[in-house]
Amino acid sequence: SHPHPHPCPSSQQDMLRKFASSILPVFLLLSMPLPRETSARKPPSCDTPEQADRLLSLGHASEAISCYQALAVKRPTNAPSYLDVASVFLQVGEARLCDRSARTAARLGAGGGSLLVRANCHAAAERWEDARAAYLEALGSSG
Repeated sequence: SHPHPHPCPSSQQDMLRKFASSILPVFLLLSMPLPRETSARKPPSCDTPEQADRLLSLGHASEAISCYQALAVKRPTNAPSYLDVASVFLQVGEARLCDRSARTAARLGAGGGSLLVRANCHAAAERWEDARAAYLEALGSSG
């Protein structure tokens, strides 16, 4: 008379139990929801300045900025998009980046509009002399 008529199933069960106890924590970790920041967020669709404006109005300043930048890169000859970027930088208090975008717009022929934006950038940075010069230049160039 054999003491263990079915040795295989029980040893298989033991193995399964060991396996389960070792893999379970991994499953639990994998199934736990990740904190929102680390889970890969898809960048919001960004094909038009309107979408960027909408992001900004929803309070997603950094997404809006990267959206405006993407638009500016996609259409480098589109001076208004650089002015858009500049005014966004202005709204979020990035005076230096604001100035850089406005300069790019000016280089692409945005004219007096870019000078006004630059003046605002300077004012935001409390560089009053530069701001005054840019305002005067803008007034002069508007003819």
